[in-house]
Amino acid sequence: MNFPISINHIIQWVLYTFSGLFTIPGQQSEEFMRDPKDFAERTAKKPSEDEKNEIVENVKHILIEHRPRNFTDCIKWSRNLFEQQFHNAIAQLLHNFPRDHVTYRGELFWSGYRRCPHILKFDVNNKLHLDFIIAASNLFAHMYNIPQICDRQFIAQEVTKVQVPEFKPKDISTADNDSNQWRFDDQQRMNVQKENNSSVEQLLNRLPKLDEIVDINIQPYELKTDDDTNFHMDYIGATTLLRAENYQIQIVDRSQIKRIAENIIPAIVTTTAMVTGLVCLEVYKLIQGHKKIESYRNACLNLALPFFAFFEPVPSKCQKYLDKEFTLWDRFEVKGDMTLEEFIEYFKCEHKLVPNIIAEGSSIIYCAHFIHQTSKIQNMKQKISHIYETVSKRRIPPHVRYLILDMYCDDLEGNEVQDVPYVKYTFA
Repeated sequence: MNFPISINHIIQWVLYTFSGLFTIPGQQSEEFMRDPKDFAERTAKKPSEDEKNEIVENVKHILIEHRPRNFTDCIKWSRNLFEQQFHNAIAQLLHNFPRDHVTYRGELFWSGYRRCPHILKFDVNNKLHLDFIIAASNLFAHMYNIPQICDRQFIAQEVTKVQVPEFKPKDISTADNDSNQWRFDDQQRMNVQKENNSSVEQLLNRLPKLDEIVDINIQPYELKTDDDTNFHMDYIGATTLLRAENYQIQIVDRSQIKRIAENIIPAIVTTTAMVTGLVCLEVYKLIQGHKKIESYRNACLNLALPFFAFFEPVPSKCQKYLDKEFTLWDRFEVKGDMTLEEFIEYFKCEHKLVPNIIAEGSSIIYCAHFIHQTSKIQNMKQKISHIYETVSKRRIPPHVRYLILDMYCDDLEGNEVQDVPYVKYTFA
């Protein structure tokens, strides 16, 4: 990302930053506002503390720290973004690796495939600089449902009023070759993994309070390059040309930038498309009624090499409850919203099983041995869907028609049954 040598590298970087500014943080903020506790629980399961911190900071930036109140605030945000992307980031890179920096091998660092960049100083009279401010300001405004403004004169007047903080470089550890960089990155990842201990409560304490953001309506973007009125290509084009100027890379016109961007996006999803096609081939076999496992194929592929390998799938492991065998593909089907009492009676009569524990994920719907007698009597008359909403403390979304339930059971004689299939409980 820091050493582009062609316009394609720059456009790929621009698409990445577009997602990091206008898509992912907005989506994360929407998810947080929809259900803060569920959002915190999912974030707490992320594999590294670094990833958790990034998600929390994204939400805080969108909902609190960078939240604009009017279009003038959007101009201020865009001006600071210009400074960060085209001045500060480059100045920090040159602070870490000055133009005359020499590697441990005695070679100039800025040589070969590394092009030495130079900083850009904002100039309101530079058309490209103002194009960037206009596009970024309008994209940011639309995210918050703030009316957009395209008046170049107004934006030019307002952007000159923005006070930009003076850049102060940071002294950080660096690696001046690929091998050392990999070791440095590995050490950073190991340090992060050691600190991977944020609890749900700690994350909730760091996230905004809902009463502070009740009036926010976020609109994340999905990049669309075929609409010339949505400022997407205006931003992509201006950012590409400014980054190219940073690195003195030959520029191209807007139509070429658009063409390259549209080619990069499908390339990202090519593997997904191929996997989908292979899955469809297997579905055709299923529809045709092929029963032998030898008729089907697993696939292992890497389009970059390219490498393709096909092999027969391994039969699923067989398990047993009572006198019946089942695999991970089997399940109990229960249709219709039952009371807890009806549900337990159904399994006694139909499957000769007595459920002792019924759970949906981490939500315990029923536990025979650890529930107060009064509560047990009350719950027996309630619908399972209602009990789930009560114990999970969240409403079932309107589009959800079933729950996946796990059970621990005894047989009718009170003997423990080790494993049983899961239950697809269709309540609507």
